[in-house]
Amino acid sequence: GGNCVTVAVSDMSFEPGLTPTGGDSVELRATPVSVGKTSMAVGLLVLVESRKLAKRVAYCTAQFTYVTLPGEDGQRPKCPPLDSTGCVEERYAAMLAGERKKVLLKEGTRFIDRELAHARETYPEGVPISSTTVRMTELVLPPHTNHMNNTFGGQIMAWMHKAAMVAAQRHVGQHKQLVYLKTCAVAAVDFPKPSKAADHLLFAATVERIFSPHNMLVSVHVQKRVILEGSRIETINNGLFHIQAWTADKGPISLQLVTPDSGNEDAKEAFDKLAWRWQLMQARAVLFGFQGGPLPLIKTLAAEAYNTTIEGLLRLLPDENGGTVLWQDLSLGVSGFDVRMAQDLWGQDQ
Repeated sequence: GGNCVTVAVSDMSFEPGLTPTGGDSVELRATPVSVGKTSMAVGLLVLVESRKLAKRVAYCTAQFTYVTLPGEDGQRPKCPPLDSTGCVEERYAAMLAGERKKVLLKEGTRFIDRELAHARETYPEGVPISSTTVRMTELVLPPHTNHMNNTFGGQIMAWMHKAAMVAAQRHVGQHKQLVYLKTCAVAAVDFPKPSKAADHLLFAATVERIFSPHNMLVSVHVQKRVILEGSRIETINNGLFHIQAWTADKGPISLQLVTPDSGNEDAKEAFDKLAWRWQLMQARAVLFGFQGGPLPLIKTLAAEAYNTTIEGLLRLLPDENGGTVLWQDLSLGVSGFDVRMAQDLWGQDQ
């Protein structure tokens, strides 16, 4: 036994066309899908019993990565292996977790590789990105911490989401009409450093880019001010939120564009790379979602598509009771499988 902490949350996406409301029942399923020597990947599936639709539907998926903490002897406890003789669903999940881990490592480099070489874009006319930044401070209290006195990762993500929504709401406020905001996806959120009770958490949320007509990418940067150490400040979290804006009659609203600040080369470089990251977020939402759809051809994800496209197909198969998820045994070996036919599905409707 031992303690573990969250180090990353990836592939959190919400199915379009569904928003849980008061009175709906929510079921959360968390399952360990793969383990390393001192790390573990846990898959999360959220199902909603919708009163409006009169059925249970899949609403959200995500993957959490945990690592063990050193014990009294200074050594990290080893994670016990998962049973490799489980059902075919468990074997699929473990294999896909490995694929997602590879892509998560790529995300850690912020997609800076040879494939991202591209020409500088022509920047649109709009408000300076820096003017969209919203800052807020939260005090970590004992109820916000776990038994190790670390702030709950879920609590930090809730504060990050609040900051992102405030930044998005302020940006759309210029329309002077009632606008509804919907969070569609959260890109990889990393937790490089913990925070403790009495720390001050400093949130900076910025509307980094608009993809017409109504899509916003909002980054959230989190630092902690350690009061007990002379107000030392260090970064503890980063995340990227995809938020859409809708009118009261559920129509998309045309948002004012944002543009990099004049003379800020770092901001211009980040602005350029967000075009790639936007494509990646859209592709992965389709790959890991339940509704299928066309997939853009992205070389970096080509190898992953061999497996994840098949996962999407399996998820789309309805069961006899009209449910959402049904895994079928394709007579595959325990050691995994090679699905070359998935290459033919890449770029096509599922």
